[in-house]
Amino acid sequence: MGLPALFSLCFILIRSMSILEFSMLLLLCLVIVVNQYLKIRRQYYSLPNWPVLRNLPSLICNINRLNDWTVEILNGCATILFNGPVFTGMEIVFTCNPQNVEYMMKTNFDEFNKGPHFAEIFDFLGNGMFVADGESWSEQRKMAVTRFASKKFQSFCSEKNDEVVTEGLVPVLEDAVKRGSTIDLQEVFKRLAFDVTFASVLGRNPGFLSVNFVENEFFEALDTLTRVAFLRHCIPSLWWKVMRLLGLGWERQYKHSWRVLDRHLTECISAKKQDLTQGKKISDDLLATYMSSSTTSIGGDEENYCIDGNENFLRDTALTFIFAGQDTFSSGLTWFFYMLSKSPSVEAKILEELKLVMDSNNNEEKKKKELDLRKLKYLEAAILESMRLNPPVPIEHKSAKKKDMLPDGTIVGPGKIILFSMFAMGRMKWIWGDDCLDFKPERWIDIKTGNLKHEPSSKYPVFNVGPRACLGKRMGMTVMKTVIAAVILDFHVEVVEGQSVRPVPSITLKMKDGLKAKTKLSVQTLEEQVRCWYLSTTGMPE
Repeated sequence: MGLPALFSLCFILIRSMSILEFSMLLLLCLVIVVNQYLKIRRQYYSLPNWPVLRNLPSLICNINRLNDWTVEILNGCATILFNGPVFTGMEIVFTCNPQNVEYMMKTNFDEFNKGPHFAEIFDFLGNGMFVADGESWSEQRKMAVTRFASKKFQSFCSEKNDEVVTEGLVPVLEDAVKRGSTIDLQEVFKRLAFDVTFASVLGRNPGFLSVNFVENEFFEALDTLTRVAFLRHCIPSLWWKVMRLLGLGWERQYKHSWRVLDRHLTECISAKKQDLTQGKKISDDLLATYMSSSTTSIGGDEENYCIDGNENFLRDTALTFIFAGQDTFSSGLTWFFYMLSKSPSVEAKILEELKLVMDSNNNEEKKKKELDLRKLKYLEAAILESMRLNPPVPIEHKSAKKKDMLPDGTIVGPGKIILFSMFAMGRMKWIWGDDCLDFKPERWIDIKTGNLKHEPSSKYPVFNVGPRACLGKRMGMTVMKTVIAAVILDFHVEVVEGQSVRPVPSITLKMKDGLKAKTKLSVQTLEEQVRCWYLSTTGMPE
C-alpha cells in the first residue's frame, strides 16, 4: 500500500469517528509519544540548570566531594546528562548502569574509544597504550600481552617486589614501632608502589621508600601531571588550552613537570642502550623486554636488542606503565588497611588463613618466603571487596565514535563523552543488594566449594572490561598480597581514631589528609623475640 492510499484510509477512518472517539485516539497517540520520550529520558537526573553556565556550578560546588556526589546523583537514576557552559560544547553522560558498561566496553567495543579529548588531557603520555585508540592501541596491546606473559619478567617483578618490602617497607614499620610514632600509611604505600613500579618498568629501585623519606624529583613531577590532568577533566577544554598557551596557573607547572619526566626517561633509555652496545648484561625489566627480541642461533639462545628503536615510543611506553601502576597500587593498599581497621574479625580470619597456608617448616623466615599466595582465597576476597567500595580508579572515560543508543535508552552523539562511575556502582543497592555498603569479603566466597566467586566484569569493572581489561591485574594482586601478608604477620596496624577519612578529587582514589596510623609488633612476633632473647641469655638449646 502506497502513502497516498494510506493517507486516504486514515482520512476515511477519522471522518467516520465521533468527536469522543477522535479525542480518545489523540490521547492514545499522546501517551505513546510521551512514553517513548520518557523511555529515552527517564534515566536523566535534572541537575540545576544555571543561565549560560548551565550545570557547571553544580560540579564546582561538589568538586571536593566528587565521588560521593556521583553516588547521590546516580542513586535515583542510573544515567544523567551534564551540560557545560553555552558555546563550550561540554556535554557529558554520567552512568553507573552495568548494561551500559557492558555495551561500551565489550559488546560494541569498536564504536566507543578514548577519543581525542582524552588524549589531549593526557598528552604527557604521548601515544602510549593508555590513550591510544584503533590500530595503534591494538598493536601496543599485543606487544604488552606478550611481555607481561614473559616468565623472566614475572620473576623479575616478584624479585623487585620482595626487595622493596624487605628493604623498604619492613624497616620503615620497625622504625615507627621503635619510635612509637604515627605514620601516614598513604605516604608509605605511595612510596612503596612507586619503587615497585619504577623498578619493574625501568629495572632500578629508586629507594623512594626509606626510613628517611627522601624526596624524588620524578615522582613529584608525575604527581603534578596527574593532578593537572584531573583538573583538565573538570573545566571546558577551551579554558585550560588558553591557560596552557599563556603559561598560566597549573599549566605552567605542567610544562615544567613534563620536562623533568622527559629528561629522566631519556637518560634512562640512553643508558640502557649504551649498556647494550657495550655487551653488558641488563635486567629483565619491562623496558628491556621492549628493547629486545629472542632468537635462536647455532650456538644456543641469545638476545638481540633493538638498540636503534624509537626513543619516543619507549619513553611513552615506560611512562604509561609507571603512571598506570603506582597510584593504583597505593590506593588499593591504603583503603584496604582502612577497611581492615574497622573490621577486626576480617583481620583475624586473614591471619588465620596465612598461618594455615604457611609451610610447616621450623624456619620462620623460610615460611614467609615460601608462602603460596595463590592459596590465600580469603585475603583475595577481602581485597576484591575493598576495591568494590573503593576502586583505585573511580571513574572511567569513553567516547562515542558515532550516534548510538545505550541499552538504557540514552542517546549519545558522535564525540560525546561518557563517564561511568565505578565508585557509584559499588554503592548501588540494585546492583549489590541491601548490604552494598557493608565490607563483607564473604560475598566473594562460594560457601559450597570455598573458592572465589566470579562476578561479571560489567558489574565489577575495577580491572576494566573487555579488550581493555587490565594487564597488570595479576601483578597488582601479587604486590598487594605480598605487602598485606608482610604487614599482618609481623605488625598490628592501629588507625588513629577521630581523623577525617574522605577521598580527594583525583584521577585515582586518594585520601585527602592521608591515613594516620600507629604500628605495633604482632603478638606472634613478640613471642618469637622473647624466645630468642631467652635462648641467647641462658644458652639453652631450643
